Amino acid sequence: MNAGGQTRRSFATVVVLWVIGLAAVLVMGVQSAGLGQAFGARDSVAEVHARWAAISGVEQAIAILADDARDPHPSDAFHVYERLAQDAAMDVGDRASFDIETWDREDRLAGPSDAHGRIHVSRMTAEDLFWLPSMTEDLISRIIDWADEDDDTSPLGAELGVYLSQPYPYEPRNGVPQTIEELELISGILPTDVREEDWNLNGVLDPNENDGGDTWPPDDADGELDAGWSGIITVLPSETTLGLSGEPKVRLGLGLGTGDLVARTGMSGEQAEVLGEYAALPTSSLEALVTTDLSSLRGIGNQIINADVPDLTDEQLGLLLEEAAIDGEWLDAAGPRLPGRININTVHEDVLGYAPGVTTSIADALIAERNGRPLGFRTAADLLEIPDLTRGRVQQLLSQFCFRSSTFVVRSVGRDRASGVEVEVIAVVDRSRLPVTIQDLIVR
Repeated sequence: MNAGGQTRRSFATVVVLWVIGLAAVLVMGVQSAGLGQAFGARDSVAEVHARWAAISGVEQAIAILADDARDPHPSDAFHVYERLAQDAAMDVGDRASFDIETWDREDRLAGPSDAHGRIHVSRMTAEDLFWLPSMTEDLISRIIDWADEDDDTSPLGAELGVYLSQPYPYEPRNGVPQTIEELELISGILPTDVREEDWNLNGVLDPNENDGGDTWPPDDADGELDAGWSGIITVLPSETTLGLSGEPKVRLGLGLGTGDLVARTGMSGEQAEVLGEYAALPTSSLEALVTTDLSSLRGIGNQIINADVPDLTDEQLGLLLEEAAIDGEWLDAAGPRLPGRININTVHEDVLGYAPGVTTSIADALIAERNGRPLGFRTAADLLEIPDLTRGRVQQLLSQFCFRSSTFVVRSVGRDRASGVEVEVIAVVDRSRLPVTIQDLIVR
C-alpha cells in the first residue's frame, strides 16, 4: 500500500469519526430539546391543574354566599362564615387542591375576607381620615380633591395641573377611587402608606412580609400583618338590597309594600299603614324610628298621620330596619351599588377605633357585648340591649354599621399535587343583589 492510499484512508477515518461525533451531539441536542419540551409541557399541565383548582375554590365560595343570601340563617350571624371556613380547603379530583385563607391581624383565618370589616373611604369625613396612620392635612386635602367632581384646588390640595406636570402625566379621577391601589396615584401618598407590610395587597402574611426586612418589603417579623391603610379602609363593599328574609327589601313610600311588612316583621296592618304614610314624607328616615315611636308621628311634616296604633316592639323595629327601605334610598338592580357599611360582627377591634362616631368607650362596649354573643348581632334590637348605649347613640351607629355583609374577597390558591405548582386567584364577590357577581378577578 502506498503512502497516498494510507493518507486517504486516515482522512476518511477522521471524517467518519467527526460525522459520528456530530451526529451524537445532534442526537443529544434533540433529546435535550425533547426533554425540555416534555418538562415544559408537564409544567403547563400542572399550571392548568392549579389554575382550575383555584377557580373551583372561588366557585365554591360563591355558591355558599349565594345560598346564604337567598336563605340566611334566622339567628346566627356567623353561620355563613362557618360554612365558608369548612369548605375553605378541598381536593379537586386526584391531582389538585385549593386553599382559601385570609389574615385578621395576627390570626390566619380559613375562608374569604369580609370587605365590610373595613371602612368605606367614601363614608369618611376629613376628620375621620385624619386619624389614619401617617395621615396629614395636605394628604387629606389631596384625597378630597381627587374624589370631588370639580377642578378647584383646595388649600394644601392638588388638582389637574399638578398631575399633568408629572413626568408621566395623568388626570385625577374626580370621583371615588375604584381600587385601594388608586390612592397611590394621589400626590404625596406613598405605597408604604397604603400597603405597609402587605406589599402585594393579598390580605395574607406572606413569608417575605415576615422576615425582618431580609427581602422587600420592610417588616418587623412579629407574625402580624400590618397592612397600613389597606387594613383599615376600603372601596369595595356595597350595601345589600336584600332583607334578612332573603327577599328584596320592601321599598316604602306612597303606601307601597305595607303588606309585605306585615308578613316579614309581625307588625299589624295598621302599623304598616302608618309607616307607609311616614315614608312618604320628604324628611323621613327609618333609623329615626329608633328614637321616635309610632304614636309620636302624628303631625310630622305638613300632613297628619293617623298614629293611634301601638308602638313597634324592639324586635319589630329591628326587623323593619333589615327588611325595608324608604323608596329613593335604594336603587333597583339597574342602578349603581351604594357604599357598604361596616359589619359590626366582623370588624376587628383595631379598625373599630377608626370608625366614624365611635369613641373608645363605645368601642369597648360593642366589643364586650359581641364577645358575649356567640351568634353575633342580627338586628338593631340586639344593640338596644346594650346598657351603655342610649337609643340616640344606637340610631347614630346604624348610619355606619350593618349586621350582614354583601362583599367578600376570595383568595383561592390552587395547587398541583404532583409538582407543587401554585396559582393564586383573587376574586371580589358581590352579593348585594342576586345573582351574585364577580366585581374583579386577578390570576397570578
